[in-house]
Amino acid sequence: MNATKPKPGAPVAPSANSPASGTGAAAPKAVLKGAGVKVVKRQAPAPVEPTREKPCSQCNRPFKLTSEQKFHLCPRCYQKAQSKRPAPPRRGTQVLTQITCSSCGIQEYLTIVPTDPSKALCAACHSASREKAAREPRASAAHPNTR
Repeated sequence: MNATKPKPGAPVAPSANSPASGTGAAAPKAVLKGAGVKVVKRQAPAPVEPTREKPCSQCNRPFKLTSEQKFHLCPRCYQKAQSKRPAPPRRGTQVLTQITCSSCGIQEYLTIVPTDPSKALCAACHSASREKAAREPRASAAHPNTR
């Protein structure tokens, strides 16, 4: 006799998806063993990850984490930090503007359109003027609102 096929006319166990099995789609799988013995395999419940509270490094409010997460900011501070992040550099085609440097007279292409092309500087002269401005102390009379 073959144990895998039931005899004609013998009772058959309901399938896992049938409404007679009780809970419907979430029902455990049923298997027939021997004559009329029903063995039910149940899946082990998913382990529940313990959560822990951690203070945010910016606002000190406690927020909950799982053991796998390694965040330092609460969701609110993280969202604020993401919105302040600069846009990534553009890729693809760029429009270049040809200028003549007002300081040294060299012709160069810029990725920006200067507001006054007659006062535009090449990259070398621009960086030199920025370094010079950084070395010079700012006069307090230039900014009357500062004390």
